[in-house]
Amino acid sequence: MQGVGWTISGLEKVTTPVSDWTPVIGHLASQKPAIAYNAHPAPADQAAFMKQFVASPTNSLVYLQYGPSIPVFLQLAGPAANGAIWSTVIGNLGDTLGKAFTSKYTSKFGKAPGLANAPQGYDTIYHLAAAWGRVGNARNFTAVSDVLRTTRTRGVCGTINMNQPGQYTSAYPDASDDPSLSMPHLYLQVQNGQHKIIWPPPYAETEFQTPPWFK
Repeated sequence: MQGVGWTISGLEKVTTPVSDWTPVIGHLASQKPAIAYNAHPAPADQAAFMKQFVASPTNSLVYLQYGPSIPVFLQLAGPAANGAIWSTVIGNLGDTLGKAFTSKYTSKFGKAPGLANAPQGYDTIYHLAAAWGRVGNARNFTAVSDVLRTTRTRGVCGTINMNQPGQYTSAYPDASDDPSLSMPHLYLQVQNGQHKIIWPPPYAETEFQTPPWFK
């Protein structure tokens, strides 16, 4: 962090479940950081944090890790979620494929999917099923692994492309400048009760908005 010009003003450790964020918010009030990074993953706990934070805010951007990707977060946080930022390296791009997936999922299950876990599972299972189909024998693990590594699959979350040292898909645009061969690292902000992609282009749905708690 210090290498890129940031200074960590403090670290607060919490344990699930967390219903009272008073000590953390008190620390924020004393330090007044530019960014409050809440890496606690439980969506209910993060919703409680947002409600208590906006009741006594600082002029800090709020970044939440993982929790907002779970649909219940917005239900629990309500309007207090507006302005929060989060990201995922594998999430629904909201393009033609993404919208079709959301529509079919909602029709089948009666509720919309989250923006991360559901499309991740969908893409990876189809990538695996395609490998089984090409090999013709799901028990031929060596051949299936070779196909998984060398085959590119364009899914709801971007392109699975693991044919490189380390066998992982590069993140666009951090590690790759070609979105057709990589997986976009999406940054989202809660705006008017909805998750909106704010970066990177060409997937951004809207621009960043100054959080409503800023004075």
